[in-house]
Amino acid sequence: MLSGKETIEERKARILMGLRGYRLVKRREHKGATSFLVKTAADKRELIWCLPTQGTVGVQFINQVRKAMKDEKVERAIIITGGRYTQAAKTHSRR
Repeated sequence: MLSGKETIEERKARILMGLRGYRLVKRREHKGATSFLVKTAADKRELIWCLPTQGTVGVQFINQVRKAMKDEKVERAIIITGGRYTQAAKTHSRR
């Protein structure tokens, strides 16, 4: 947890996990972010990436998520943030 207590984005991630029936496998702190590795109801692994920012989410954040996905060997990720995405980040994340 970044500041000693759960961020809004982390709370949203926990609610999403409950609604979708995801099981938490691992929680990790990253530089400026928190990730949750979860197992879906279909027993697949996904990554939930929480960015506690009100600013703009650019390509550098998308690259961070891609690296984490590669490290954890997952194919899908969900990004939760209070910020907005740049057009380049939207395009880059679809690839």
